[in-house]
Amino acid sequence: KRSFDRLEEVLQICLLHRLGEDLDVLSIHCMQKTSRVFRRVATPIAEQRMRVCQFVVTPLVDGYFLSGYSVFRRHQGATNTVVEREQGRMVEYAVSPSFLFHQDTETPGRFTARKNEKHLEDDRGNDEENLAQFSWACEELSFANLEREWGDIGVHEYVGQKVRVHWRRGEVDIPDQDCSTSTADMPVVDIRLNGAPQFSTSLFSLNLELQRMDATQVDEVTVCFEGQARIPEMWTSFEFLVACYSRNLENVLAARNEEILKTRPLLRHEQEFLKEVREIAAVATLYS
Repeated sequence: KRSFDRLEEVLQICLLHRLGEDLDVLSIHCMQKTSRVFRRVATPIAEQRMRVCQFVVTPLVDGYFLSGYSVFRRHQGATNTVVEREQGRMVEYAVSPSFLFHQDTETPGRFTARKNEKHLEDDRGNDEENLAQFSWACEELSFANLEREWGDIGVHEYVGQKVRVHWRRGEVDIPDQDCSTSTADMPVVDIRLNGAPQFSTSLFSLNLELQRMDATQVDEVTVCFEGQARIPEMWTSFEFLVACYSRNLENVLAARNEEILKTRPLLRHEQEFLKEVREIAAVATLYS
């Protein structure tokens, strides 16, 4: 018992010299699994990492297929757009202003918006009711509906909206071998707005207030899509951060092991570590 007490004392001294700040989330997780002594030291480090954790939430709205029979007019104008491949086709979204989410000071695991990233330098537009609120408005002119062979079938190329969540990592949580190509913001979840009030997995959930969602047939060829939503809160845990980090590290380790195999077989601990990382990464539903 005396030796364990001494070990814990040494670890506590290390904490005074930035041990917690120098450990990535996977290392903290491994400490928690090592022994009771390490768990007692690592748990406060994990709690502190959650207190300073930030997520950036970006709504992608008024998405539509770039190839098709329809023409689109976004009412709000799209100065910032992004094109992505979905269902084997290219989809263009308008990028709405992002929101910065922090852990609630009174409820561990609950994250709420503090500032709209567009207004981080001031307090405009940041009253509680307007935080994490976004809207969309778009007209689709579906000229395929004028073709006789389509009959009465409405052919729409409008895809809709989704929300992308990024984990804003500190430098210590970016794998060393990946620092040159990685940014601090790591995409971790894509959520399609389908009318459901909540998106939930085993380690992550997001609540959504769908305030308005309309699709109005204006004439034979024109449909107007309008809506507004707000994200009041998200819930997650330290284990989710570990899974996100492991998913990023998995590719780095796999590439490194391929290089090693060119000169020698993998050692047992190298194989076991990659297996452990893959098992942890598989826990969370991540952006891909």
